[in-house]
Amino acid sequence: MTSAFSSLGLALGALITSALVQYAPAPTRLIWWALLAVFAAGIVAVLSMAEPGSRRPGVLSSLRPRVAVPGQARGTFARAIPCFVAVWALGGLYLSLGPSLAAAATGSPNLLWGGLVIFLLFGTGAAAALALRGISSRAAMLAGCLFLLAGVAVTFGAIATTTSAAFLAGTAVAGAGFGLAFLGAFRMTTALAAPDQRAGLLAAIFLVSYLAFSVPALIADVAATRFGLYFTALAYSASLAALAAAAAGILLFRPCGKPTRPAPASREVMPPGPCTAPRVRRPWNPAGATRQRRSSPPARKAAMKYSAYVTRTARSQSARTRPAGPCDGAARPQACWSRSGRCPHIVSIVSTSAIYDLPLSGSCAVLRVGRGGRTSPCR
Repeated sequence: MTSAFSSLGLALGALITSALVQYAPAPTRLIWWALLAVFAAGIVAVLSMAEPGSRRPGVLSSLRPRVAVPGQARGTFARAIPCFVAVWALGGLYLSLGPSLAAAATGSPNLLWGGLVIFLLFGTGAAAALALRGISSRAAMLAGCLFLLAGVAVTFGAIATTTSAAFLAGTAVAGAGFGLAFLGAFRMTTALAAPDQRAGLLAAIFLVSYLAFSVPALIADVAATRFGLYFTALAYSASLAALAAAAAGILLFRPCGKPTRPAPASREVMPPGPCTAPRVRRPWNPAGATRQRRSSPPARKAAMKYSAYVTRTARSQSARTRPAGPCDGAARPQACWSRSGRCPHIVSIVSTSAIYDLPLSGSCAVLRVGRGGRTSPCR
């Protein structure tokens, strides 16, 4: 959604702006008043939104930018840089020289053509990212780089021959590559970061992306005034094709090792409670089942591991009190009889007792361990 809606905003902004400049009165002032109105409405909408988290001190320190790439994501981030640069440098080309190239290709003085070309690039990118968001990150990045390479090649030929239909077709193909390549590279990189590391990694991704979005466009504008639009557009297109080919080659020819996983979240983030134990393999049918079933060794092992984990957690959180239970005062995990006298509870006690729930078949039920290692859930 992040990549799709950012592209959609660029597409709609260019199309609406070009239409207002061409057909509305006061073209040099109306668009700015319209943008001010949109920003004012956005500020009101943000102020009316509910705050998702709790307020904490340090509002000024939170505004300090932090750019960091986690160690487990640095290799993937470095291999994705050619893709990020190629994608956003393409956007910079169309936003800077796109209207002039459209006017030269179509031979029309209508300013709507410039906005339509930009809308075609970013609109097809947003549509491709939404339509193919279910494919894997590597497949999306590879397909995007190949589409980008093909679209830039068609656009290069259209600029060289001044063919408007080929220019529009190449723009659409390159736009699909824009959306897919950024989607795949973005997901492939951010998937390797833990939740508390994603903010710094996102800052690094967009720092590279927006530098590629602006710096090559500024260079192209200066080059166009000195060497001409035709030569600058061809050189720019050839550079984009080389970057897209490099990004695709890294994915195709680099040997794939074991995928790197993000650092696991700490266990202390969530204290033990209902339905936080390992899943028991054998489900239980609550519809009239009274016969006790023998548990499998993995189920008993998982239950005892969880019991030991609860004991360790209770020792580290001795200040917390729990309601007293049937085995109050026990010093180690043991079985104690329930009120019905048939099924004992698994409990782990240090100073107080508690009954912990184990998930069975997706529901929350208490696991009772009877004599001889037999188990049956008791409601």
